[in-house]
Amino acid sequence: MTRPTITITPERPALLEGYGTELKLLIQVKAPERPQDHQRPPMNLALVIDRSGSMKGSPLEEAKRCAQFVHEQLSHQDQISLITYNDRVEVLAAAEPAQPNQGFAQALASIEATGATNLFKGWRYGAEQLERDRRDFMLNRVFLLSDGCLNRGLRDREEIAAYVTRLSRAGITTSTYGLSEHFDELVMRLMAERGGGQFRYGERVEDLFEAFVEELDLLNELYASQLLLKLHPAEGVKLSCHNHFLEHEGALVLPDLAYGAELWAGLTLSVSPEAAQRGTPLLHLELSHPELKLHEEARFDALPLVPPAAYGVITADEAVALYFAELLVSSLKEQAARASRVGDWPRVEALLKEMRALPLNARQREEIEVIAELALRRQGQLFAKETMSSSSKARRSMKLNALHYTQAHPAQELPSYMRHKARWGRALGGSGPQDSKP
Repeated sequence: MTRPTITITPERPALLEGYGTELKLLIQVKAPERPQDHQRPPMNLALVIDRSGSMKGSPLEEAKRCAQFVHEQLSHQDQISLITYNDRVEVLAAAEPAQPNQGFAQALASIEATGATNLFKGWRYGAEQLERDRRDFMLNRVFLLSDGCLNRGLRDREEIAAYVTRLSRAGITTSTYGLSEHFDELVMRLMAERGGGQFRYGERVEDLFEAFVEELDLLNELYASQLLLKLHPAEGVKLSCHNHFLEHEGALVLPDLAYGAELWAGLTLSVSPEAAQRGTPLLHLELSHPELKLHEEARFDALPLVPPAAYGVITADEAVALYFAELLVSSLKEQAARASRVGDWPRVEALLKEMRALPLNARQREEIEVIAELALRRQGQLFAKETMSSSSKARRSMKLNALHYTQAHPAQELPSYMRHKARWGRALGGSGPQDSKP
């Protein structure tokens, strides 16, 4: 198996002499290019669809179309199940090989919208369908789609997240799809991030299909799901990670990684004067994946010591500086989302001003102006969903290479799951299968 590579880049290639140093590090985990003879491992998918009353009409029809698209992309090696929920849950198609499978299409056509929303119970039934055969598949994932808030069953977000986390550690991951203005973006994002999958949403019914296309494209090109990154700081070095990655047994659980792409992590090292003076490595890293029998190591060596006057004039690495600015914007967006939910628009405006003052590139500024327009119109629900979605993307999405911020890539040259969108809830192009098949 071709191995991934790990690159470690400091914002400045030096440490302060005689003082403690706060050092920003960019970690890049790059997947190898896809081998020509690569065959995608079989997938075990559970589609869990909200059929509560608010889904009646075009939302439910679009959800069915998305489910049909997923089904059509699978082969006889894959497995699929279909679960629907309102205040009750029904397993309409138990886990079976995806092709040929007329029962799935018939079950999909029978769904009608009515009732309330027991989201957790629907998710749990989907996970149970996967659990029986999970060891037979490299990827076991629930696709959860909802347009509403939790109003039946378990509604505590942290309790739900704890269940999702437990199954993620056992190899059953979760991606969530929110539709329109009313779904609970807090719980849907939490479930996806704790569940090791993707958080996506469609602002309008016609925007939903693209989110499914993006994930199917990603799964068809998947190098690894849930790589483990363990960080070992030297004595006298403290570290923090700014990406909100899930932790498992002392390691960070990385998001999905496609062939030829990179996952980035932003770390801050607090290096004591004694650790800097020793001249020994400041950090060891281990990248592993038990099922793939993968184990790679890297280290970050000591840097030259320079006096404060010289340190202050060292030019910062542009990619590292822009990435950390994006991570800071993500944090500010989350604060703005919380403020918008309670109608504190003066606080939102102050946070937008703080974002605009950061050293950002044109693409990053474009995203800020999109949410600023939503704030100006006092579109609180859309503002919260857009800010939470773009924040999650920034912290967890893949990059193409080290020139991600400094070199423009036309959207058509990038895989769908790596294209930038100024407004994440809106589709970029056509919404039909003929335009979007992977």
